[in-house]
Amino acid sequence: MREEKRRVLSILTALALTLGLCTPLGGLLPEAEAAEIVDSGQCGAGLTWKFDSNGTMTISGTGEMYYYYDYGIPWNDYRAQIKKLVVESGVTSIYDNTFDDCYNMESLTIADTVTYIGDGAFEDCKKLREVYLPDSITELGSDVFNNCISLESVNIPSRITTIPSDAFSCCCFSSIVIPDTVTNIGNGAFDAVSELSSITLPDGLTWMGEFAFSSTDLESIRIPDGMTEIAQNAFMSCDKLKTVILPKSITDMECIRGLLQYSGCIFCRQRRRMGCDRGRIVQSAAA
Repeated sequence: MREEKRRVLSILTALALTLGLCTPLGGLLPEAEAAEIVDSGQCGAGLTWKFDSNGTMTISGTGEMYYYYDYGIPWNDYRAQIKKLVVESGVTSIYDNTFDDCYNMESLTIADTVTYIGDGAFEDCKKLREVYLPDSITELGSDVFNNCISLESVNIPSRITTIPSDAFSCCCFSSIVIPDTVTNIGNGAFDAVSELSSITLPDGLTWMGEFAFSSTDLESIRIPDGMTEIAQNAFMSCDKLKTVILPKSITDMECIRGLLQYSGCIFCRQRRRMGCDRGRIVQSAAA
């Protein structure tokens, strides 16, 4: 009889644990403590911000964020404490430098009502590892994720037409998809993304700036048909670069020389090809 009571008690205890009613010691499970609001305020005509004791910054409301100069951003004192940023539905913009140097930020959520992210908005957020940018975004500012040295995964929204200068410089992703809408890649856009080994350029691309892909791990690249000019040093110090396929539209040999400057490649005028002493070959469709 005693053994039967023990068995029944064990079953009831297990059931209670499953339902979350008690701890193994028989006491009630403590409720999670709600985070306390450390500070809050207004950051747009229809927007508010709040920062809590768990390190979460939340922007909520409707409309655009105020445009601040660095010294006027109301959460400047909390930059080093921000671990998570949530930009809620209704917010339409994140302006320049508003969250740069938040070097402990690990999580970023941006609602699909945001259409613009300004210059340097998340520059030097060195613990960010993954960012999803909604397709509602039509414009990114320069340096937007510059020096986010832990950023392993990021997407480019499908409505973006220009990847601005130094937008993703010094990040650490190994591949990225550039949407077909992109026509311009700015100076240093992917400079020093040292692990970048694979990329496909869209057919509508018309301009590529200086140092656009310099100091990356790219091994091959196809320049799309229709491009007529590429800024010098676009692939500077790409030591692993083996093959570059050039379209017939690029006929300026000085442009081709500048394209691969300091990557060890030389141009052979007779064969209309590039070659180098490390075994890399750059083939031209005009050959």
